[in-house]
Amino acid sequence: MRNKVVTRFDGVRDQVNMAVRAFFLWDDLVSAVTLAGAAERVLSDLQPQDGIIGVDAYSLRSMINLYIKDEHHKDAAKFFRKDYDFFRHADRGVVQGYELKEDSVAWMIFTSIISYEYLKQKKTMEMRAFVWWLMAKKTALAKS
Repeated sequence: MRNKVVTRFDGVRDQVNMAVRAFFLWDDLVSAVTLAGAAERVLSDLQPQDGIIGVDAYSLRSMINLYIKDEHHKDAAKFFRKDYDFFRHADRGVVQGYELKEDSVAWMIFTSIISYEYLKQKKTMEMRAFVWWLMAKKTALAKS
């Protein structure tokens, strides 16, 4: 077995890259959302002054703190992380089937990428490809 020394940024980079690959190559939305969601949580924790007025929002937590009223923070966090949390917490909300939507998975991947870049990390080839795909998709939808 090999050992590998990694930083948090190395781990997050690998998680986001694999989320993009799972999304595009294997059409595996479950793996994509769990990997991107885990990366986003770490990136939210690493952002300084998260959610203080005047600081740009580049994580889910800071977006919620800046743009949603205080009394709705908990509900907003539940809403935005519901897909990730469904697969992360088997003891909550037991259901037979769960509808996982491509757009919400794409949003979680994108949020992870912008958080990663905000923390002065260079986007990888996978991340750049995902952002270009998302922009092209949204542009095509806007024109139709």
